[in-house]
Amino acid sequence: MVKYLVRILCCLYMIFLLTGCERQERAEVSRFDDSKQYLYFESFVESEDGIYHTEVVDSGEIIKYADRSSGKDTVLCSKINCKHNSEKCQAFVKENDFIMGMLYAKGKLYLLVSGYKNEGGPRSNCIYQMDKDGRGKVLIHDFKDYPVMANGGGLYKNRFFLSIQVLEMEEDGSGGSSGAPSILMYDLNTKKEAVILDGYKENDTFKQIVGGNHNSIYIAERNFYEKGDCHFREYDFLTGEFDDLYTTPEENLQAIRDDTLYLQKKEEKKIYVYNMKTQMMEELLSWEEDVANIYIRYGYIEFVKEEKNVAGETVYLHKWYDLEEFEYLFDEYRPESELTLKRKLTDIYWFVKDGKNYFYNWKEKVWTEIEEIS
Repeated sequence: MVKYLVRILCCLYMIFLLTGCERQERAEVSRFDDSKQYLYFESFVESEDGIYHTEVVDSGEIIKYADRSSGKDTVLCSKINCKHNSEKCQAFVKENDFIMGMLYAKGKLYLLVSGYKNEGGPRSNCIYQMDKDGRGKVLIHDFKDYPVMANGGGLYKNRFFLSIQVLEMEEDGSGGSSGAPSILMYDLNTKKEAVILDGYKENDTFKQIVGGNHNSIYIAERNFYEKGDCHFREYDFLTGEFDDLYTTPEENLQAIRDDTLYLQKKEEKKIYVYNMKTQMMEELLSWEEDVANIYIRYGYIEFVKEEKNVAGETVYLHKWYDLEEFEYLFDEYRPESELTLKRKLTDIYWFVKDGKNYFYNWKEKVWTEIEEIS
């Protein structure tokens, strides 16, 4: 139960990382090279040949790998007769430790794990590196001075960036609660950790890293306690200087990915994009029909309708718009009970269709069932 609660909290913390598409000019940039683009810690991570993801099990959590070509989904473990239920298995993370995200860069898989290195000791956030086949797992860095679970982060220009909430202790020493986040950086070249923004000093601001450009990262900031404006700043990690970029009411912000903000005013049936490099705003998409909710995700937009069935129960229907090809995947809305989208990949989608997992190549209209191998 705790695992699932943490997943829900992570979704709330990662509001700024609901992402849109990468623009046309980025098409030839390597998707796995942190020197070219900011790579996010995420729950589904694509590599050249497949997808890494996690699965909650009774005794903890395991890392799995779904091969694109064969459709086979296996535990990321090469040990013969391994039961994947202890830390002897490199794909296993023990109960009460949580994989907050993964990223894939230059042939290596990185894990962001929030957990306890020593039984009864304080929680810390650790980054591990392993080979693409799951071998050779090593600890890269332990952010041991921050005992609250990380909100998110990523890798850019050989530097890890994390947003971690500080721990505010009660004056009587009876306990503590998580406060506003700090933004931290760990340099893989110098092996040094640095504080970019201190949550203890800026204790009324929620801060999250939302991309990178040249020698800078983008940071989104909003009030920690109430809704208001969302401010975007650029931090140059070579000079240590900040620049203000853009401010928008929080309720208008749908998503952000690197240079592009996706904005939708609630009273308008339109989505706009704002490029922080060029400071240009343009209309991306408009529609006529009434919908209950709209979500901009990784490379697509999800439209949700609500209807009542004959029993008077609310039924949810979904329709998806691809942000790279600028087309709808299907002509009609599909009931949630029949079709649920888990993730968009480079040129395919991962759906749950009638209770089974499938890769869907929507250009060729081909469904490939994902076979789970124990």
